[in-house]
Order: sequence, then structure tokens, then C-alpha cells
Amino acid sequence: MTPELLQFSRDSARGAFAVQTQNACKWTASTRDTWIRITTASGTGAGDVRFSLEHNNGAERAGTISVAGVTARVEQEGRSRHVSLNGSISNVTGTCPSVTFTLQEQVVFTDESTRFKDSCTALADGTRVKVEADQTTSGQVHAAVVEVR
Repeated sequence: MTPELLQFSRDSARGAFAVQTQNACKWTASTRDTWIRITTASGTGAGDVRFSLEHNNGAERAGTISVAGVTARVEQEGRSRHVSLNGSISNVTGTCPSVTFTLQEQVVFTDESTRFKDSCTALADGTRVKVEADQTTSGQVHAAVVEVR
């Protein structure tokens, strides 16, 4: 099966992976995880297993889908938590609005959904900022608001 690890955001999602086998070989996919719904569960010869995931309102989770004793791992992010960060930024990289920087030992990501109270181009190493952000259960910090101090 390829790939053997599939990662998803906390939103509802659809996914697939390839099953490689001989032409006449029959296969069936299964899972014990109730939040994974297999939509294409069997075939003959090479084919795809297709599945959907429920929206995740809880903690990060991992499950499996098995085909003939071979397992694919499915991971889904959990609910994020709100964080407020203040201080001087460093390691600024990227082009507005997609900028990455370090603040209070956290790597912060911005994108087109980030609201900059001042110009995004004002961000540079040493700039003092206040950031309101969401932090995923995997630790990624996505800025909602960036204010230059």
C-alpha cells in the first residue's frame, strides 16, 4: 500500500491509498476505528481504498486501515487551543502574507487568513509583536492576528 501514513487536518476529509497486488488477487480493507468510514472497501487486482473522516472536535487521533495484513496509519489533528504571545520575533522568513517567525520559542505561521494590524512587511528580526493564535495539538501555531508593538 502506498502511502503507509496519511495525515489530515481536523476538518471532515476524504482520502485514498493504492493497493498493489497481482491481477486476480482479491482484497478487502477494514478498520476498527469508528471515525474512519471506508467507502471503497474491496477490489480485485491493483486498486484504491477510499475513505472519509468525520470532523474531529477532540484530541489528535490515529487509526488504521488494513488490507491483507498490511496496515496504513491515518492521523487527524485535534482541536486547537488559543494562545497569546508577546515579544521580539526572530528567524523571519517568507513573503507576505505567508511569513514564519519564532516568538517565545514557538514557530508562528501566518497566511492569507491572518489579520495584520500593521503592515505585514513591518515584520523583521527584532520587531516586537503581540500575536493571537491557534495552536494545534501537534504544536503548530497559526496566527489569527499580528500586531506590531
